[in-house]
Amino acid sequence: MKHTAQAEAFNLKVEFSREDDGQWITDIPALPGVTVYGRTRKQALASAEALALRVIADRLESQSKALSNLSMHSQRLSRQFERTVAQLRDLQKTRLTQEKHDLNDVLDVIEMLESTGEPYDPSEDGFVFPKPQIDAAIRTRNRERLISEAYEHRCESAAA
Repeated sequence: MKHTAQAEAFNLKVEFSREDDGQWITDIPALPGVTVYGRTRKQALASAEALALRVIADRLESQSKALSNLSMHSQRLSRQFERTVAQLRDLQKTRLTQEKHDLNDVLDVIEMLESTGEPYDPSEDGFVFPKPQIDAAIRTRNRERLISEAYEHRCESAAA
């Protein structure tokens, strides 16, 4: 398969001047440093074009390296971000597990003290659960116990 590449042409302003000794000076203002001498106007123009192409090629290569470095840094940042998100998820999972464990401890203490009629404030023991969360956890625990009892009853009835 034949591939063709198309280059877009661009025009640069070229300034000519002539020295007292007859030499031609050619300057391309858009490309600093592209100023050349030639014995003839044609030679000066050819030298300026060659130098301009070298300068443009050098700049493209430099920009290409910069883009390559930017891409590499972007990939590194992306990998670091993914690792950080994974660590955050692990921390959240650990925190939620600990919170569930602590909430079950609070429920155990509440049940124990309710049976003796003693009041209990979980915040005095360092627990930071709001009352609605504790109440919801108590309802959930009671519901789980009822389900377990119903299952056991059904198993006993089936065995009988």
